[in-house]
Amino acid sequence: MPPEFQIENRFIINSLENTLSGKPIDPASFDNGPLNWDYIIATSELNGVIPLVYKSLNLFDKDLVPVDVAETFSELNRESAVSNLIKLTELFNINKKFKESGIDSLVLKGAGLGCDVYGDISLRPFGDLDILIREEKLISAVNILTDCGYEHIFVYTDKQAALYKQSAFYLKDQELHYSFYNPIKKIYLELHWALMPIKYSFSQDVEEIFENAVSVSAGQGEIFVPCIEDLIIYLSLHGSKHYWSRLIWVFDIAVFIKEKKNVNWELVIAKSEELNCKRMLLLSVYLAKNLFSCDIPKILLNYLKADNSVSVMGEIVISNFKNGLSYEEIEAENKTFFLRSMDSNIDKLWFVSKIIFKPTIYELEAVSLPNKLSFLYYLIRPLRLLKKYLLRLFSYN
Repeated sequence: MPPEFQIENRFIINSLENTLSGKPIDPASFDNGPLNWDYIIATSELNGVIPLVYKSLNLFDKDLVPVDVAETFSELNRESAVSNLIKLTELFNINKKFKESGIDSLVLKGAGLGCDVYGDISLRPFGDLDILIREEKLISAVNILTDCGYEHIFVYTDKQAALYKQSAFYLKDQELHYSFYNPIKKIYLELHWALMPIKYSFSQDVEEIFENAVSVSAGQGEIFVPCIEDLIIYLSLHGSKHYWSRLIWVFDIAVFIKEKKNVNWELVIAKSEELNCKRMLLLSVYLAKNLFSCDIPKILLNYLKADNSVSVMGEIVISNFKNGLSYEEIEAENKTFFLRSMDSNIDKLWFVSKIIFKPTIYELEAVSLPNKLSFLYYLIRPLRLLKKYLLRLFSYN
């Protein structure tokens, strides 16, 4: 890890690295002044790594960790573990109702990673439940969730949500997932019918994901998750989509590589080439290797050497962590970063065209059209963007 890392950020990353290896942190590397523990706690929480840093602190000399800091980490770790167990219980309940209605479902990211990759549900915090279903079962699944007390939520104002529901674009969400919230159980849930939005152009085939799915033990029973070859590609796509703005996403890759020794990397590479996302796969590997000293297979080292863009982009991500940028600050640049990470120029063109022409809630707010004329929103979108950026340009002058 570069020496210019802010000492607190370096401490967090070293903690994760040592959790991965099982080796204690060397206290001598932090002897140039007191640590800002409030910053460490807040940043660890924002990056979803409280349980992992806490596990590392247990390998640390107890005299070097203030008592109140150890108690805070212990309490946050306990809260995270309890939250995970509550959500896992709810996941079993929903999966049971889906199964009774003939709906196959897979668990993505957090809960699935905790059970399958980490082998300990308490080590991998997750803020919501991510469930993948087939699109033809969408309406049935929505009805079940509604019966279970879940409400369809929007990241919109009440007025915008009403416009969206009344429009021709309702039930055609461009992100290809719906967000729900259960106000009684205080659980968020995302229901996916594709792994990536249409604008990213290389989402894995859902039917193939289901055919390759495997079951894993989750304490109270079993859940189904994508097979390891499909999972590593999905994690790489998801991380790149969000500009690798949280440390936990990089650590997921590091744990995956360390724990999953039976990965068919030739198949993974072949699939990533077929989907035109090999650079994103290699970027995830580069970050795991350079942030957490993760040993990676030789076949991947050879591919890393063949694409210089990977190291350039990887150092940008590492610099973000070094500078302590917030999730929001990093995410603000995610579209540009994702464009650079694409392998195919055709995919890049498709991505840009979707940004320019795909209608959003803001077009619905700007102009009210009857549903039979809703196709005109595809023309209104670029005109609104042109006006927006021209006004911004002239305001600068």
